[in-house]
Amino acid sequence: MSDSTTTPRGTCLFAGETYSQGSKICSAGRKLECDNGTWDDIGECKTHKAEEAVTDISDVGEMKPALRNSEITDTAPTTPSDDRPPATCWFNGNQFTQGALVCSGGRQIICTHHGTWFQNGQNC
Repeated sequence: MSDSTTTPRGTCLFAGETYSQGSKICSAGRKLECDNGTWDDIGECKTHKAEEAVTDISDVGEMKPALRNSEITDTAPTTPSDDRPPATCWFNGNQFTQGALVCSGGRQIICTHHGTWFQNGQNC
């Protein structure tokens, strides 16, 4: 849909940003959802500007230590020098692809290419 690009690995690209399966954005008044590498139009939404993309971030709750979880760090990840495949992060037993942005405890965390969560300092 629109000027977005798809990737063969099930993630979607929009305005140079990578989004994981199930991510939702709002662009030009339309709500789009990433579905296996393509953006599906799932209805209307409102933005301040037609070009603005607003991410609908899923709230995954607090981390439950008894379930499988990847480490959360506040240290910005370094850029990999190789062409490794997208990483996987875990949160409360659920798997997320590299680039996934979720909300936990009122803070945004993003799945990095290291398979760890980066707490980017943004509230949600």
